[in-house]
Amino acid sequence: MYLFIIFSLGFVSGAINTLASGGTALTLPILMGLGIPGHMANGSNRIGLLVSGITRVAVFQRAGKIDWAHTWRLSVPMGLGAFTGALIEHQIPESSMRWVIFAAVLLTLVLVGFGRKRFLEEKQRAHPDLRISKLSVFFLIGIWAGFLAVDSGGMALWAIVVLVGIETVKANALKGVLTLVTSLISVITMGFEHEIDWKLGITLAGGSMMGSWIAAKFAVTEGAWVWIFRLLMIMLAAEVLWILLSLMQ
Repeated sequence: MYLFIIFSLGFVSGAINTLASGGTALTLPILMGLGIPGHMANGSNRIGLLVSGITRVAVFQRAGKIDWAHTWRLSVPMGLGAFTGALIEHQIPESSMRWVIFAAVLLTLVLVGFGRKRFLEEKQRAHPDLRISKLSVFFLIGIWAGFLAVDSGGMALWAIVVLVGIETVKANALKGVLTLVTSLISVITMGFEHEIDWKLGITLAGGSMMGSWIAAKFAVTEGAWVWIFRLLMIMLAAEVLWILLSLMQ
């Protein structure tokens, strides 16, 4: 029964992360509620993120939605940031994690809300903006992704759509590649730090793979950009409310 709950949790998380962001904000509190230490839950969750990342990237690539020319330029700062974040992850007290998560999710909700117009546009800029100033933002997002990963996908999606200027469906596919890169780096780093329960991680990964595959099939359909934006806003708002209530208890 325990493993079935973990598998189901991975399924839901994988689907949410593929369509928008926020799956980690669901998995971490539940895993910690099941008695798994925070840092171990965080590390084990990265296995699910890695496998679901591979799954959705495969679907997006088959649908021709990934712009690899831009992907490589954004992957470098994200990857370097993720390595930095994963190194400092174990130095943060678990008692401070909820406040840190709350601040990050609230910031993402505000940024996505103000970027609504760009998210709902069907066309991207003729020349996506890849200046150093914009790439540095991806380095900062990478640090957060390596540190805790909660809504790092939402942050990356916002940056790709609003700052770089890529339309939402292709941006979501690009986000999938970037989160795959950060997940791989985090798994390697946290594995060396012995912060991964491999049985737990593999069970999560099985569910995440199935959820991501189903969600990715929908994410490349006509009009998906509207639902991607709506789900992202709903998940972010729900997370802010959930975390705020838990902090008030």
